[in-house]
Amino acid sequence: MISSINVKKVIFRKLIHVLLTLILLPPLITDIQVYLHLTPTQYYALCSIGALTIYILSLKIRTLGLINQISLNMSSFIKRYFSSISTQYLTQFTIIMQNFVHRVENVFKELMEYIVRDYEIKYGYLGLVAGAVSVFCSYVLFNKLAILGILALLIYDSLSAIFGTLIGRHRIPFSTVSIEGCLIAGTIYAIALHFILNITLPIAIILALVAIVIEAYLIEDNLMYPLLIPLAYKLLTS
Repeated sequence: MISSINVKKVIFRKLIHVLLTLILLPPLITDIQVYLHLTPTQYYALCSIGALTIYILSLKIRTLGLINQISLNMSSFIKRYFSSISTQYLTQFTIIMQNFVHRVENVFKELMEYIVRDYEIKYGYLGLVAGAVSVFCSYVLFNKLAILGILALLIYDSLSAIFGTLIGRHRIPFSTVSIEGCLIAGTIYAIALHFILNITLPIAIILALVAIVIEAYLIEDNLMYPLLIPLAYKLLTS
């Protein structure tokens, strides 16, 4: 039986994944030099630097235990502050604030449980860095074909995880990913490539199969999608 909590966690994480991936699209769908005065290469370099900064901060949070510490310090500070005031003026307000802080703590902890996966607790947000750096390299190597990898991150990766959690019953041999999730996500990805980018259906299907192989058997799919899918397209169309 599928846990509704697990489904919600996957959907929530993939929603964040989609929002972050959307940041990588502007240079490929509009002239960002008009709006930001940056070349696409400069834009992706800044994205990579930003992702690396978040990664370093995530390591510090893991090392110093700041997630729990922030919650505890926030609660302790506000309770002490308003308790000192309440002796004179605001007893009822202090009780309301204490209840509010308690709710904020619970929401914060629940949010972190939804966002942070086990390997991210140990190694930080490697996937974030891998995706940003990989798209930067993909644009340098393949120019606008980088959009193939970004759409794989946006469509295939997200839907594979969601449908795999919802209805996945069978695993691809020697892999942890589900056949059902991969087939549904791969089909939607191929259709998107065909109708959005006018890629012929046979090539779109092959690229979807490449995405499935990447997810099933290669390390860090966020790193591999933007590099290998445009490469596969160039090989298929050369």
